[in-house]
Amino acid sequence: MKRSAILLAAAVILLGAVLSYASSWHESLIIDEVPHIGAGYSYVKKADMRMNPEHPPLVKDLAGIALLALPLKQGAFDSADWQKGVDGEWNFGRSLIFNTTGNDADKIRFVARLPMLLFFILGGTAVFVWTQKIYGRLGSFIAVVLYSLSTTILSHAHFVTTDVPALTGVLVSSYLFIKYLKNQTGKNLWWAGIGLGFALLTKFSTVLLVPYFFILAIVGYAVFLKTAGSRPISGTIKITLIAIFLIVSPVYFLNTFNYPIQKQIQDTKTFLAIYPNKVPVKIIETLSGVPVVRALAYYGAGVLMAEDRAARGGGTIFFLGKVYSTALRGYFPFVYLIKEPIAWLFLVVVAIVWFISRAIKSDWAKDKKTWAVNHFDELALGLWLAVYIFISVIGGLNIGIRHLLPIYGAAIILVSGAMVNIINAAKNRSAALGKITVTAIFVIIGFYALENFRAYPNYLSYFNQFISGTANASPEKNSVSNGASNYVVDSNLDWGQDLIRFSDWVKGQDIKKIEFDYFGWADPHYYLGDRYIWTYSKKYKDVADFIKNNQSDGWLAVSATSLRGSYGTDKNPSKPNYRWLDIYKPVANIGGSIFVYRIEK
Repeated sequence: MKRSAILLAAAVILLGAVLSYASSWHESLIIDEVPHIGAGYSYVKKADMRMNPEHPPLVKDLAGIALLALPLKQGAFDSADWQKGVDGEWNFGRSLIFNTTGNDADKIRFVARLPMLLFFILGGTAVFVWTQKIYGRLGSFIAVVLYSLSTTILSHAHFVTTDVPALTGVLVSSYLFIKYLKNQTGKNLWWAGIGLGFALLTKFSTVLLVPYFFILAIVGYAVFLKTAGSRPISGTIKITLIAIFLIVSPVYFLNTFNYPIQKQIQDTKTFLAIYPNKVPVKIIETLSGVPVVRALAYYGAGVLMAEDRAARGGGTIFFLGKVYSTALRGYFPFVYLIKEPIAWLFLVVVAIVWFISRAIKSDWAKDKKTWAVNHFDELALGLWLAVYIFISVIGGLNIGIRHLLPIYGAAIILVSGAMVNIINAAKNRSAALGKITVTAIFVIIGFYALENFRAYPNYLSYFNQFISGTANASPEKNSVSNGASNYVVDSNLDWGQDLIRFSDWVKGQDIKKIEFDYFGWADPHYYLGDRYIWTYSKKYKDVADFIKNNQSDGWLAVSATSLRGSYGTDKNPSKPNYRWLDIYKPVANIGGSIFVYRIEK
C-alpha cells in the first residue's frame, strides 16, 4: 500500500471529522446525549452502572473519561435520581450538565463529544483498508470520500450516541472475522474475538453479528474451507467466547464494581418486568445475585431490554402527514430515499444494476463454489445488508435513518467496488469509453461532495431535493406545509439540536419573552433565561385563545416534532393541538427543526 494513498485517505477522513465536529459548535445536546453523558460520567466516577443499562457502556465510558479533565461539581450525586431512582439518568444528566452551579454545559458538550470522533476515524480506516483489499486504490479512494462526506454519518459522528460506533463495530469485527475464516491462525482468532467484543460493546443490535458470523462460517466451510485443519464452526464458537468472557464481561465488571448487588437485582426486576418471556428474565435475575457472573448478567439484561423495545416499537411515529402508533414497513425505504443525497442514490442504483448484470453474465450459477471463493468478501457484505435491512423493515422500531447506520459501511464498500468494476469494464472496451466513464462517475461524486458542503452545518436536518426547500434550512425557507416536517420528524429532522441556534436568534432579535414548546432534553432556561416561557400543545385551544392569553407579545416557537406529534393518531386524536398554526407562516425556521411564529391581533 503506497504511502501517498494512505496520506490521502487520512486527509479525507480527517476532513470529515473536522466537518462533523465543527458542525456541532452551535448544536445543543440532542435528546439521548443528556442521559448518556450523565450516565457515562457516573460510570467512571463511581464504577456503578445503575443508569442507562439499555445501552452498552463503551461510548458513555469514553465521554465520561474525557469529562474527568473538567473540575465538575458533584451535586448531582446527592439527588434521589442517583441514590434511589430507576431510569434516573434523564434527570441526573440534566442536573449534572445544566443545573449544577459551577458546571459549564458548553464545555461539557465540547469535551464529551470529542472522543466520539475516534469511532468515526476508526470506521473510515476500516472502510479504506477493506476496500483497498478487495478493489484496490481507486476503490478505496472512492469509498473513503463517500464515507467521510456522508451527511448522515457526519450528522451523528460527534454525538454521544451508539449509532456511528455500531457502524464501526460492525465493519471492524466483520473484517477481522472474515480474515480469520480465510487464514485460521491463532493470532487471527484472537483478533476476531477482540473485534466482536468491541462491536458488542457499542450497541445491543450488534448481537446480530453472532448468528451472522455462524452463517458465514457455515457458508465458508461449505464452499472453500474443507481443508485439513480447517474448523470454522469451532473457531467461531471460540471467537464468541473470547468476545463475551474476555472483552464484554471485564468491561461490564469495571462498570458495575461498586453497583450494590441487591440494587442490581431489584433494578433488573424492574427493568424486565414487562418482558414477555419470563424464562430468560428469571435466569438473568438469578445470575444478577452471583458475584462472579453478575456483570455479564447485566449485559444480558440490557440485551433483553433492547430486544423488547425493538419488538414493542418506539412509541408514536409521524409519517407522511399522520401519526401512527405502530411501525410501518414502508418507513425506512421512504426515509432513505429522501434523506440521502440524490447522487448517492444514483450510484446505488447503478451498482445494483451492475451486480445483477454481472451475475447474469457470469458463470456463478455453473460453479457457485468458485464464485464464492473469489467473491467471499462481497458475499459477506451483501449478506449483512440483506439481513439487517430485512430485520429493520419488519421490526417495530421506526426511530429514524440512524437505525440503518450499521449497514452504511457495507453499502459504501460495495458501491465503490461496483464503480471500479464499471470503470475497468469501460476501459477494456476502449480508452475513450474508459475516460468518459471515469469522468461521469467522478462528476457524480463531485455533486455528492457539493451536497455535503451545501448541507453544512445542518447535517441532521438535511433532506435531498425530492423534498422542496429542506436542505440546509435557513430563516428564508420558512414553509411548514411543504417542508420536511410534513413527511418525518424526530431524529430524522428534529432531535433537539437547534436550541443554541434558537437562543442566539432570539437574543439577536431582542425578543423579551417567547413561548417555546421544545422537543429536547437540554435546558431552555440555561440558554434563554427569563425570555423562555414553557408551553405545550394543549395550552391553547385555538388562535383566539393564544392571542387573548399569551404572555409573550405574540411570540411562539414550536419544535417540528412537537408540532407534528400534537395531532395524535386517527384512532386517538389529540385535542387541542397545533393545527391552528397551519394557516400561519413562520417568521423564522431555525436549523430546519424549530418554527418561530409572531401572532398578533
